[in-house]
Amino acid sequence: MQVETNTPSLPRTAPLLLTLAWLAAVVLVGPAGDFALGDDWAYAWAAKSLCENGRLDLLPWAAPSLLAHAAWGALVCLVGGFSFELLRLGTLLFAASGLVAFYLLLARCSSSSRSGSRGSVLLATATLAFSPLYFGLSFTFMTEIPCLALCLWAALLYLRGLQDDKPGSLLAAAAVMAVAVLVRQNVLLLAVAAAASAWRFPPGRLTRVAAAARCLLLPLASVVAYYAWLLNWQGAPAGAAIRLSDIASATPLRVIDVALRAWLTLGLLAAPLLIRSSLSRDRLLRIGLPAGLLLTVAACLFASRTGAGFALPNLLHAGGTGALTLRDTLFLGMASPFDGSTAARTAISAASVLLSTLLFVRLLPTRLSLREALDTPARCLLSLAAALLLGGSLLQADFYFDRYLLPALPFVLALLAMADNDGQGRTAATGLSLALLAAMTFYSVAGTHDYMQWNRARHHLLGGLEARGVAATEIDGGVEYNGWRLAPLERSWPTIEEATPGRSPEKKSWWWVEDDRWVLSFTALEGYRVADRRQWQRWLPPSAGEVLLLERER
Repeated sequence: MQVETNTPSLPRTAPLLLTLAWLAAVVLVGPAGDFALGDDWAYAWAAKSLCENGRLDLLPWAAPSLLAHAAWGALVCLVGGFSFELLRLGTLLFAASGLVAFYLLLARCSSSSRSGSRGSVLLATATLAFSPLYFGLSFTFMTEIPCLALCLWAALLYLRGLQDDKPGSLLAAAAVMAVAVLVRQNVLLLAVAAAASAWRFPPGRLTRVAAAARCLLLPLASVVAYYAWLLNWQGAPAGAAIRLSDIASATPLRVIDVALRAWLTLGLLAAPLLIRSSLSRDRLLRIGLPAGLLLTVAACLFASRTGAGFALPNLLHAGGTGALTLRDTLFLGMASPFDGSTAARTAISAASVLLSTLLFVRLLPTRLSLREALDTPARCLLSLAAALLLGGSLLQADFYFDRYLLPALPFVLALLAMADNDGQGRTAATGLSLALLAAMTFYSVAGTHDYMQWNRARHHLLGGLEARGVAATEIDGGVEYNGWRLAPLERSWPTIEEATPGRSPEKKSWWWVEDDRWVLSFTALEGYRVADRRQWQRWLPPSAGEVLLLERER
C-alpha cells in the first residue's frame, strides 16, 4: 500500500536526498581517531578480549548485558585488527541500518492507519537521524545505537505480524529482540509492549496467549539464560550490581525530578514535528495552558530543590554535545569554556517547557480514552513501547543521563508523525519546523565535530607524553584514557560520592588515577603549570577551543 500524502510537491527522491545529507554530515565530522569516547572503552575491552583471546572479559564498569555488542565488535576487529576507528565504523553501519528500519516502520504505520503523510514520515526520520543523541552516539562504540537499530527492525517485524496476520513475523521479531537484549537488557520492555499488543490484536490463527508468547518468550529466555551463565561463570560486573541497587534505592521524589527533566528534553528533541502539529485553540487553552503552568512550576520547584536545572546531564549542553570528561569539568564540577551564556540556557529552558507542553497535549487522547490511544495495532505498539521504555528508564533515577531517552525517542516521533494529517493552513508551521530541523542538524553535526576535535587534541597531547616515556600511571588524562589503560588492572568501581561532580581539588580524580603529576584540563588549575596546549577550531561558538597539558608544580 502506498503512503498517502497531501503534499504532492514533495519529491519522491526525498528519502535518497535525506540519506545523502546524513552521509555527507558523517563525512564532514569524520570518524577518525583511535581513542575511546564516553564509556565505550569498557565495551571495546570486551570486544578486544573476545577477538584476541576468544574470551569475554567484562570490566566492572560494564552495566549492559553486552554479549552481542562485544561479539559484533570482535567480528569487526577480525577485518583489520583492533582499533576504535573500526569499532566506530561498525556503529555507523548500525546507525544507517536503524534509519532505514525507522523509515519503513513510519511508512507502514502511516499507510495502514491512513494517518500521517509522506512529509511527516520524512520529517520524523530526519528528526531522528539528526537528533544530537542519535547522531552523536553513532560516532562511538557505545551500546545505544546498535541496540536501537535492532529494536527498530524488531518493531517493524512485530507490526508486520500484527497487521498482516503473519505469525512467522512475530517469531522473526522475537529472534531479533533476543539479540537486542544481549546488547542492552532493558529493551526487553519493547518485547513486553509487543506481547501486550499481540494480546489485544492477535493474528487470525493464534490465540491471545500464543501470540503474546511468540513476541516475548524468546527474548526473555535469551536474557535469563545469559545472566544465569554469567553469574555462574564470573559473577555479574559491579556496574550491573550498582545499577540494580540504584533502582532499589530510587525515591519517588527523585523519580519525579528526572521524569520532569526527561519530558522537557523530549520536547526539545521532538521540536520539528511538534511545531508542525495542528491543535485547536480550545484544546490548547483547556489542556495546554494548565499543563504548561503546572509543568513550569513543578520544574522550577525541583530545579531549585536539587540545584540541577532543567537539563539532564551527560551528552547535551548549551555549548555543544558529548561528555566533558576531564578533571576540571567532571571531577571538580567547574564550568567548561563552552558552556554557553546564561541567556542562552534560559532561552533553551523556556523553549523546552513550551515544547514539552505541546508534546503532552499532542499525545494525550482526545477523550482521555485508553481504548482510543490503543485503537490500532500500530498505535498500540508505538504507545506501549514509548511508555514502557521511557518509564522503565526512570528507575535509574540516581544517575539518569540524557542518552537513556534514546530508546523511547523514535516511538514518540512515530506517534507524532501518525497524528500529523498534513492539514490546511500549515505553510508557516511547516516552514518553522524545517527551520528548527535545520537548527537541530547544525547543533548535532557541529557539536559532534567539536567533540571529536577536542578529543583529537587531547590524544595528541597524551601521545606526546607517552612518546617521551611518561607512564599512564603518572597521567590524569580523563575517564576514557585512564579507564582504557588502568581500569583492566585496577578492577575497581567508584562510589556514588566519588563519582559526583564537585569534589575537593585535594583529591585525585576517581578514574583510576595513581599519580596526577600530569593532568589534561580545559582550564588552568591551582598547583599546576601549563606545560603544553593544543587548540582546535570549533563550529559552535566560541570559534576556538583548547586543551591544556598541566604539570604539577614541585
